[in-house]
Amino acid sequence: VAKVTIVNRTPLHAEKLIVTLRENLLKQRVTTTKTKDSPEFSSVPLHDHNAVSKVVFVSKIICTTTAATTALFNGNDIQPGAHINAVGSFQASTTELDMATMMKIQQVVVDVKRALTVGEFSQIECTKHSSSLKETARTLGEMLLASANKEKSAQTTLFKSVGAAVQDIAT
Repeated sequence: VAKVTIVNRTPLHAEKLIVTLRENLLKQRVTTTKTKDSPEFSSVPLHDHNAVSKVVFVSKIICTTTAATTALFNGNDIQPGAHINAVGSFQASTTELDMATMMKIQQVVVDVKRALTVGEFSQIECTKHSSSLKETARTLGEMLLASANKEKSAQTTLFKSVGAAVQDIAT
C-alpha cells in the first residue's frame, strides 16, 4: 500500500488516526527484519464531496468503519476491480454503501451469514443482482478454505463484517 487517505467528518480525528498509524508502523518496523517504505498518509473531510469522489475513484481498497445511516460516497466513482471492506453497518438502520456500489459488487465475502441481512443488504431492493450476491456469498472461512484458486481477480469485491463475537474472543 503506497497511499492511505483517511476520510472523516472531523479533521482532527483523522489527523489523530494518522499519527497513531504512523506510530504503529514504526513499532512494527522495529520488530520485523523486513524494511518497507511507509505509505503516504493524507486526510479528506467527509463533507468535501469532490475530494471524496476523487479518493474513491483512485482507490483499489476502500474500508468503511462507521455507523452511518446514509451512503458515504457515490458508488459510480468506484473502479472495476476495487475491493471494499464494509465493517461499520451492523443493523438494519445503518448503511455505508449506496445502490450504485452494491450493483457493482461481483463477489461478497462475509464474516457470518447474518451479515447478509443487515446494513446494505437489508436496504437494497430485491433485484436479480442482489439475490445473486446473497446466493453466491461465502463466509471468510469458506473463502480461506477455497484459497487453492489463487488467481488474481478483476472483480469488484466486498467483505461485509458485522462483528462476530467468536472472532472477537479469538483475537
